[in-house]
Amino acid sequence: MLINYFPIWLTTPEVIASITNLQEPLFDFLIFDEASQVPLKKSIPLWARAKKCIIIGDEQQLPPTDFIKSHLGTDEEIWEQEEKLKNELEGKINLEVDDLEKNSNLLSYAKKYARNREKLTLLYHYRSHYPELIEFSNQAFYNGILQIVSASELRKKDYLPIEYHYQAEGRWINTENQVEARHINKLLKTLPSDKEIGIITFNAKQKDLISDLIEEGSKNNNLFIKNLEEVQGDERDIIIFSIGYGPNEERKILLNFGPLSNEGGEKRLNVAISRAREKIIIVTSLLPDDLKRITEEDENRKSGPKLFKKYLEYAYYCWKREPKKIQEILEKSLPKITNYSLYEKSEELEEFGSLFEEQVYNELVKQNWNYEIHKQVKSVGYRIDFAIWDNQIQQYVLGIECDGEYWHGKLENIERDIYRQQILESKGWKIIRILSRDWCRNKEREVERIKKEISKLNGL
Repeated sequence: MLINYFPIWLTTPEVIASITNLQEPLFDFLIFDEASQVPLKKSIPLWARAKKCIIIGDEQQLPPTDFIKSHLGTDEEIWEQEEKLKNELEGKINLEVDDLEKNSNLLSYAKKYARNREKLTLLYHYRSHYPELIEFSNQAFYNGILQIVSASELRKKDYLPIEYHYQAEGRWINTENQVEARHINKLLKTLPSDKEIGIITFNAKQKDLISDLIEEGSKNNNLFIKNLEEVQGDERDIIIFSIGYGPNEERKILLNFGPLSNEGGEKRLNVAISRAREKIIIVTSLLPDDLKRITEEDENRKSGPKLFKKYLEYAYYCWKREPKKIQEILEKSLPKITNYSLYEKSEELEEFGSLFEEQVYNELVKQNWNYEIHKQVKSVGYRIDFAIWDNQIQQYVLGIECDGEYWHGKLENIERDIYRQQILESKGWKIIRILSRDWCRNKEREVERIKKEISKLNGL
């Protein structure tokens, strides 16, 4: 009866286990999101409730932590159900004892046992609007396979996706940094009030310090203040880091970075640095040279501190606008990367998609504008037939799509292109379409329409 009234549930594992029985599968599909944080033994009682399970997660993010476990506690009745189900499933599911004893997470188990044809990898990253915000993670954790859906082609000329606010007077005393906390309090008052903001700290004590300072009077929308263990699944327009670590009272820098120094610390770093849509602001009492004692050859140091050092270098030179240094850092640290540049124009391909596109291109070139016409421009994982590049402001001002007769005859083509255009426009593009039939009837009118659109976008 429940499923008739509520065919789709959005809930937690313990709720499903406590209000449903084990007599027969209740759901057609059971989807586990953030499966890297679901302890394997907590998921077992749910398998019998569904005909098929879909496991979604990222193995480069956090495994189950004490914070997550505290939200998955079960009472005595649920525990009894779990034990009953384990007995019923014994012999039916090949669950190795080691998987449970090691407190494996559900994602790791699913990856280990799922058939190859059922393993799917998402290749597009949609959150971050600018490649600087995600490219370090892409190269350090995902072997560069992510295709970044970004608006970098349309950024304002002086826009900085990463800012580095160095606090020379900051001191790391009693696991707090008062200077950084006060700077963040002042910084919040300067940021747009319509932007969603998140503040991430590297320990709970610094989080509490910042919370106390800005508890009253903050007008920022949807503000959160969390430490590393709590931010998985979150995203905000602007992410502010309070690194905290820095010189102590004696101006000595101790290379102990709390949870980053532990096993899996690099995953905590990856989660933190991939939360921003539009901007990352790093507030720190460290300069990259302060960490030069951390080297790749240091076998006694885990991956977390090494990658933390590299990320601070990367962020610092993004802020300084030094693409050669960025290239050098990424190539030296992550040698699989090739031909990386943040500041070049989008890739332009030479071929035309159709004879109609070639006719439109030749007519636009005749106009002798103060613009460049680029063919088959790649952006956010798609190709745009033509893009108008303005040399004065060094950015694209308009995308042009040429729709031939095929577009009018097939519903799936129309739906696909509408979705494609929505993705492009959500990342800042302005797209206009030229229909082949309109072009044949009056190509001069279509050219004028393009000119008017460009003038309107430039405020002329």
